[in-house]
Amino acid sequence: MMLKNISLRINMLMAYCIPFFSYFIYKISSKDFKTVVAKNGHLKWEWADFDGSKNILLIFWLFFLFFGLFINELYLGSSYAIVLLILSLYSYNSSGTFGSLWCWSINSLMLYYAIKILILMPFNEYGGIC
Repeated sequence: MMLKNISLRINMLMAYCIPFFSYFIYKISSKDFKTVVAKNGHLKWEWADFDGSKNILLIFWLFFLFFGLFINELYLGSSYAIVLLILSLYSYNSSGTFGSLWCWSINSLMLYYAIKILILMPFNEYGGIC
């Protein structure tokens, strides 16, 4: 998922790192990292509140997250990331937690790679499953 154009990669990295490191150093030094148990039994991160001006930063961060996928034409990965983002934001907006979504997303990603490596790649290379 790395950008093949080296100068574009360096420019994007600088455009990402300079404002975000400055912002996060300020926020980390002035934030109390606290988690509490929410009504649904999942952990609620009190420090991860996405409201107000943070939505602009979230959109800016998501641009950098999806930029490499789109520029390298990895549309399956892009669609997976967008579906995961929609589910994450829906879960967060409904209960204030992300729930066990990370667990389901990683397991589904590993299942995809297992199917790809064990079934699809041998089928494409040998014309059948070994």
